[in-house]
Amino acid sequence: MFYLSIAETCKLTGVSRSNLYRMILRGELFIAKIGTRIIIRRSDIEKIFDRPKPKVKASIIYNVTDSFSIKDLHEKLKNG
Repeated sequence: MFYLSIAETCKLTGVSRSNLYRMILRGELFIAKIGTRIIIRRSDIEKIFDRPKPKVKASIIYNVTDSFSIKDLHEKLKNG
């Protein structure tokens, strides 16, 4: 079995150190500790890329005529 350090995992995946720790805290990536050293199984890193991508929600389209400009809002607030 092949293990990587946090720095090696960041370099391999292109993920920042803070994002990698967030993934660990969310349970998306499992770690082992040997003393103070954190190691990650390479097979667990590869599993991240095998997961299905989350579906993107459809955007909400607003009618611009239903909106106010900043100038309109200032005048409404000023005039009460």
